[in-house]
Formats: sequence, structure tokens, C-alpha cells
Amino acid sequence: MNNEGSEPKVNPEEESVINRPRPKLEMAPLKNKPRETNEKPVESFVKDEELSRKEEKKLEQKKREEELQNKKEAQEEKRRKRLEKKLEKKLDDPPLITFKDTAKHIISDGKLPVFFLASALIMIFISIFLYHVVFSFISGLTAPFYSIPPLVEEWYHHFRLLGWSVLKFFFNMSTTVFIFYVTFLIAYVLCSPLYSFISFVSENIFEGKPEEDNEFSFDFVHEDILQSLKLAGLSAGVILYLFFVNFVPVIGQILVFFLYPVLNTFLLIDFFAARKGWTFMSRFMWLKKNWFMVFVMGGIVMFITLIPLANNILAAFAFPFFVVYSSINMAVIEKHKNRQKKDIESE
Repeated sequence: MNNEGSEPKVNPEEESVINRPRPKLEMAPLKNKPRETNEKPVESFVKDEELSRKEEKKLEQKKREEELQNKKEAQEEKRRKRLEKKLEKKLDDPPLITFKDTAKHIISDGKLPVFFLASALIMIFISIFLYHVVFSFISGLTAPFYSIPPLVEEWYHHFRLLGWSVLKFFFNMSTTVFIFYVTFLIAYVLCSPLYSFISFVSENIFEGKPEEDNEFSFDFVHEDILQSLKLAGLSAGVILYLFFVNFVPVIGQILVFFLYPVLNTFLLIDFFAARKGWTFMSRFMWLKKNWFMVFVMGGIVMFITLIPLANNILAAFAFPFFVVYSSINMAVIEKHKNRQKKDIESE
């Protein structure tokens, strides 16, 4: 007998997915859990906007400062150019120091003659040895060109012989100069610390600085040699170019004897210019403005190189002498220019 109200028993085998008891879902905690979204709260947007505004203000302020700085630099550049134009109009050349005064200047200090003689003797030893080696090599290469003169069979062949003789003369002169400079540049590099010290002492004596400042220091020897190596490399390129230009009749010889004095003077003024921090362009502009000194110093050195046998010995003494001469005169010119510049600025 079945009891009323009692649940019917379900056969486990007849239990299906539909009548299987289901677990209660706990949804209450999920209802109270806040929804996760990618949206930022309003406060963070406000803060980001304030930061971006501050950054924009900083950038604008920095931009304004740069514009003001550029304007100041432009005004300063215009002022400098106006001052330079005034200087070009009003600046007169000071009287240059003579060779006689230069000789007195060298003798006036005890250290200067010692370094003068040391640089001369080192250059003589190096340049004479290398000169004969390079001369023998170049003579062997160029001998076929000028060893046999052209034949003279007709009367007009004499003009050809004359032209050949003139070209041979100038070619031999240019070759002598070329060989001299090849050996000279090597000696120049090795003697550059002595030349730099000679220039330094010469300027100090001219400006009346105490003798205690005229001390030779080995700390700057490597800097002097590196600087001279750069200049020697540039000079070697120019000399090689002039050697090949020398093969062009007439025009080549004129160009050679015009550029060698400039190259000589460039080598002479390098010690003073490097000490003052001049650029290569500043040095060329100085050479252009002081062309008289260029052809006095550079021309004399060039003609010394043309003297056979004695050119190395004479140049060894002439070069340090002209280092002193150029350093003093450059100091005179710079001092005179600065004084006139102050006078113009005070107007």
C-alpha cells in the first residue's frame, strides 16, 4: 500500500538529465560585485589633462626661450659683422718688427738661443740625410726626360732647344723644391715641440711676462707632434699636387712659385695660431689680409730651398728665425687690433 503524499521513488537507471537534482547557484555575491570595465574614472582623466596642459606650457616656454636665444645670437652676429666692417675701414696696420729687432729679441733671452740652435742642428742632421736618399731616387726616375737634348738640324730647331732648356731649368728647380719639402716635413714634425716652445717664449718676452713662465714642458710634446702631423699631411698633399702641376709648361711653374710661399708661411704661423685656437679658415683669412708677410717670409724660405747643397743648412737656421719673427709680428697685429676694437666699441 502506497502512502499518500510520499514522493515516488525514481529508479537510478531511469534518472535522466532532466530530473537530476540541480545545485543551487550562489548569485548573491556576484550581484554585489562591481563590474570590471576598461574605462578610467573621471578623476584620472582630469589629472591626465592637467599634466598634459603643464607639459604643453613647459614646451611653449622652452620654445619661447629658444626663440629669444636665437634672436640674441642673431643680433650679436649682426653686431659682430658691423664691428668687423668698421674695423676693416678704420684698422691701420701697425709697424712690423724688423729682422734686426728679431735677432735682438732672440739674443735677449737665455733659453731662446739654446732651443734655436737645437732645432737647427736636429733639422740639419735629418734633412741632409733624407735629402740625398730622395734626390737619388727622383733623379733616376726623371733622367730620361732631360738627359738627352733635342737634335738641332734646322735653324728653327734652336727655338725648340731653347724651350727645352728653359723647361729643364724650371723643372730642376721645382724638383729640388719638391725633394727639399719631402725631407723638410719629416724634420718639421720631429722639431715641432721645439718650434712651438720658441714661439711661446717669443710671445712671452714681447709681452713682458716673467721668465719663470718660459719653462719647457714635456706634457704638450705629443699634442705638438699630432698637430704638426696633420699639417704635414695637408702640406704633403699640396706638394704632391704641385709636383705634377710642374709638368704643365709655363702655367705650372707660375702656380708652383706662387703657392710655395703661401705654404711656407702657413707652416710658420701654425704654432702661434694653434696656441690661440684659430681654425684653418681663420689662418687662411689672416694670410690673405697680411699678404706682405706671406711673401717676405715664405718667399725667402722658398728661394733658400733652391740653393744647391746649402739649402738644408740655411733653411734649418732660417725656419726657427722666421718662427720668432712671425710670432712677434702676429702678437703685435693682434694687440693692435684688440686695442682698436675696444676704441670702436667705446664710441
